[in-house]
Amino acid sequence: MGGGVSTYASKEEALADGKTQQEINEYLKKFTINNEILNVNWFEEKMGQKISNVTIREQEKIGGVSGTMNFFNITFKESSETKAIVIKSAAPNTPPHRPTMGLGREGFFYNELATKLSTKFPNLIPKHFYATGSMEDGSMVIILEAKENAVPGGTFFGPGNPGNFAIKDTLEEMCKGNPSDLEICNKTFDYYAKIHSAYWKSSTLLEKKWLKGASWIQGQEKEKWEGFQGMAAGMWKMHKDLIAKGEPKIKWNAHLVKCIDAAMSKTKWETYITEFNVSKTFTLVHGDAHPHNTLWVNQRSENATLTLIDFEFIGVGSPSQELGQFMVLLEPEKRRANEKKMVDEYYKKLIDNLKALNGDDFDPGYTIEECWDEYVKGCAGKVAWIIPIFAMRMPAAGQFYHDMLAGFLEDHIKNPEEDMPMVRV
Repeated sequence: MGGGVSTYASKEEALADGKTQQEINEYLKKFTINNEILNVNWFEEKMGQKISNVTIREQEKIGGVSGTMNFFNITFKESSETKAIVIKSAAPNTPPHRPTMGLGREGFFYNELATKLSTKFPNLIPKHFYATGSMEDGSMVIILEAKENAVPGGTFFGPGNPGNFAIKDTLEEMCKGNPSDLEICNKTFDYYAKIHSAYWKSSTLLEKKWLKGASWIQGQEKEKWEGFQGMAAGMWKMHKDLIAKGEPKIKWNAHLVKCIDAAMSKTKWETYITEFNVSKTFTLVHGDAHPHNTLWVNQRSENATLTLIDFEFIGVGSPSQELGQFMVLLEPEKRRANEKKMVDEYYKKLIDNLKALNGDDFDPGYTIEECWDEYVKGCAGKVAWIIPIFAMRMPAAGQFYHDMLAGFLEDHIKNPEEDMPMVRV
């Protein structure tokens, strides 16, 4: 078959052509998504262009647990141009938590918000050709441009980062000639300042109930919010029981345990809708801010650049919370030496972007002090939700996040009862 998918429209057609069952099984493994066979007709229907050929692209994603990736080269009939594309997909209810967490929302993001973002800020996100998603069953199919010569930005964050566990033996070579972790932080914060400025306190976001948090800050869908919070709270109770038995899943820091205890005790819907509502600062947020959700494209060249990826948690929320969630993954000494300067630089870029989009007289109603406060509280509250889940399901990854957050809390949350925020989802 030579990697092409233009020949067969069905298993029956392949059998009639004399292909063995093993060959057909291999064919279907590579060219079936959500029970649909990816022949040329399928691509033409989804992409809206005539296509002369489709072949496998020998490429795999590095790290990540989100969705299935299939890479192809597409040749268009009219222009004879060949483009590299990737299909990101997830089958209905696979895994079962996808509908609960609303992970089909990435398809909605590309259909309803991505084009405007790309118009305002080119190269911020990958170009998409087709997208669909379901909030009911968590399924999605998205056709995106495949970025050339690209690696996740998290590759440069060291062998301890969970996203690098599988590539630690080749990590040193992969990092040569590429940016440092601090440089990736700087470039990502520049991009976050763009995405955060695009829909600043916009009522448009509140109409899109598929956005994570859009209903919550309007005082709606309390049960869903409690369901998200219950995931971490249930795991935390299990951890506390294991700690009491002397059988902990990971090695716990005493101050961090006190902080999570304090956060859990403060986590109530009534508190949430007081602290987070439409009268407060909100904007479009990536929602899953960590370095493996960036791509360093055209690496080791003068055209090298960054792109943001993976928008399954795209939502409405606090802008500078994302900075803390991202930067906490730096080595503590490096974070301590750079965090204030980098948050200040982000804030300046955010304000510049907001004024460029809305006029020089625009008042964002957001001070540098508020930005820093949210950097601290947002990080502490968000990672307090992540750690109980990761530590139970993926202890090695959980230990890493625990150790990074422990240092952050020791620096910024001196008194857990007074300073620790509620858990954020």
